[in-house]
Amino acid sequence: MFMKDKLIDNTISDDTLIYHYTSFNSACMILDTKRVRLSSLVNTNDPLEFMDKSLNIIEHDIHNTTLTIDCELNKSFVERQNIVRLLCFSVDFPCIGEEKNQEYTGNLLFKGWARSRMWAQYADNHRGICLVFDKDEFRKDFGKLRNDDIEIFQDQKITYTNNLSDLDENMTHVSNNDKTDGSFEHFYLDEKRRKYLFQKCEDYRDENEYRFVLADKKLKSPNEEKYVEYTTSLKAIILGPRFPKNIRFSKLSGVEVYQINWEYDGPYLIPLTL
Repeated sequence: MFMKDKLIDNTISDDTLIYHYTSFNSACMILDTKRVRLSSLVNTNDPLEFMDKSLNIIEHDIHNTTLTIDCELNKSFVERQNIVRLLCFSVDFPCIGEEKNQEYTGNLLFKGWARSRMWAQYADNHRGICLVFDKDEFRKDFGKLRNDDIEIFQDQKITYTNNLSDLDENMTHVSNNDKTDGSFEHFYLDEKRRKYLFQKCEDYRDENEYRFVLADKKLKSPNEEKYVEYTTSLKAIILGPRFPKNIRFSKLSGVEVYQINWEYDGPYLIPLTL
């Protein structure tokens, strides 16, 4: 079977799959509706993303009216928090020989479904589920959201760094070269700054995150919900080791079901027959 090869027998890093950790209740909603809810920046766990910085004093070296500039910048920051939506996945780490200092001694800890801390934090302390999607197929599903009001940003892996000087410089200093459409109204979503939607501190590096991002101009609040409907991109369901034994899933066409188990030499997957 396709997914057995990908998830169990394959001992090399596979960049075709992406892994979404969630609770059982959320997984049921996803599977019932065939759609996944996107998150807003204010609901992430990264203070560099969720903190309200709209009232920051912005330093600048231009001669326009300071109040006018600050109003436009504040409006731009609020716009960013209101209209940006994202969906986060884990991906495989490079395995032995693919990257210096990434060594695994015969186990599967480099796999995207084997993030123990992700199971604990996002999947109800190992009671939840990891949904496995085909990345290219999901990208097509995500792309269907594009319209005159929705801009799809390029999906990509998160980069991790503790050197925040570049972030600080570009997010708190403006110049005439930073004007967008003759003003600073869309300052925080211009080409120069949207890259920071794909950057986090090294504290998060073990998540090995892959992120899909869009901006929907119709959204007026970070609490408004936005979903992406998937078609055939869901390939597997992985149950956590503490998943309730009395719960059974209905058979889904084209979707394999596994349960993760752990031994002293690492994790492995058990295929389940429904």
